[in-house]
Amino acid sequence: MAQAYRKFAEDIQNATSLTPGFADAVELHQLLDAVEKAEQTGERQVLVPS
Repeated sequence: MAQAYRKFAEDIQNATSLTPGFADAVELHQLLDAVEKAEQTGERQVLVPS
Protein backbone atom coordinates (compact mmCIF):
# COMPACT_ATOMS: atom_id res chain seq x y z
CA MET A 1 0.00 0.00 0.00
CA ALA A 2 2.84 2.35 0.85
CA GLN A 3 4.37 1.77 -2.58
CA ALA A 4 1.07 2.63 -4.28
CA TYR A 5 0.83 5.91 -2.34
CA ARG A 6 4.46 6.69 -3.14
CA LYS A 7 3.91 6.16 -6.87
CA PHE A 8 0.70 8.20 -6.75
CA ALA A 9 2.59 11.05 -5.06
CA GLU A 10 5.30 10.84 -7.74
CA ASP A 11 2.62 11.17 -10.42
CA ILE A 12 1.31 14.32 -8.75
CA GLN A 13 4.80 15.82 -8.33
CA ASN A 14 5.93 14.96 -11.87
CA ALA A 15 2.61 15.57 -13.67
CA THR A 16 2.63 11.99 -14.98
CA SER A 17 -0.04 9.27 -15.11
CA LEU A 18 1.85 6.08 -14.42
CA THR A 19 -0.45 4.73 -11.70
CA PRO A 20 -3.85 3.22 -12.55
CA GLY A 21 -6.79 5.60 -12.39
CA PHE A 22 -10.56 5.59 -12.65
CA ALA A 23 -10.54 4.80 -16.38
CA ASP A 24 -8.40 1.73 -15.69
CA ALA A 25 -10.89 0.59 -13.05
CA VAL A 26 -13.80 1.00 -15.48
CA GLU A 27 -11.97 -1.03 -18.12
CA LEU A 28 -11.19 -3.78 -15.62
CA HIS A 29 -14.84 -3.95 -14.52
CA GLN A 30 -15.96 -4.21 -18.15
CA LEU A 31 -13.55 -7.09 -18.64
CA LEU A 32 -14.76 -8.86 -15.51
CA ASP A 33 -18.40 -8.36 -16.56
CA ALA A 34 -17.63 -9.88 -19.97
CA VAL A 35 -15.92 -12.88 -18.36
CA GLU A 36 -18.91 -13.43 -16.08
CA LYS A 37 -21.38 -13.13 -18.98
CA ALA A 38 -19.32 -15.56 -21.09
CA GLU A 39 -19.34 -18.04 -18.23
CA GLN A 40 -23.10 -17.74 -17.80
CA THR A 41 -24.02 -17.92 -21.49
CA GLY A 42 -21.19 -20.04 -22.87
CA GLU A 43 -20.76 -17.47 -25.63
CA ARG A 44 -17.65 -15.53 -26.54
CA GLN A 45 -17.96 -11.84 -25.63
CA VAL A 46 -16.55 -9.01 -27.73
CA LEU A 47 -14.93 -6.14 -25.85
CA VAL A 48 -15.15 -2.72 -27.44
CA PRO A 49 -12.09 -0.58 -26.68
CA SER A 50 -12.90 2.66 -24.90
